Amino acid sequence: MTAQCIAIWEYYHEAFESLEAKGFLRRPIVPSYCQHNAHMYHVLLRSDIDRQVVLSELKRNGISAVFHYVPLHSSPAGLRYGRGSGSMRVTNRSSTCLIRLPLWVGLTRAQ
Repeated sequence: MTAQCIAIWEYYHEAFESLEAKGFLRRPIVPSYCQHNAHMYHVLLRSDIDRQVVLSELKRNGISAVFHYVPLHSSPAGLRYGRGSGSMRVTNRSSTCLIRLPLWVGLTRAQ
């Protein structure tokens, strides 16, 4: 990934620190012995925050964020070929709370 994408990833991470401290969301966790590759940036919203409301507000402000994660066990292929074990409670909850923010070569800090 380019240095530009890494810089945007870092900008997001710093910008969302206070919202994470207040309990509104969780930022990506990067272990101290690893370095992220700026492939994407996501947040997990608190479960009582309506993701669609957040996505709509971002869109209203010109930000094209999307939900990103459909659990394999509930995807068409997963339903046909897969098998799950247990309730999948954490997976299902995560899929309703995740938002992926724009991150691409050419994105500027101002955008």
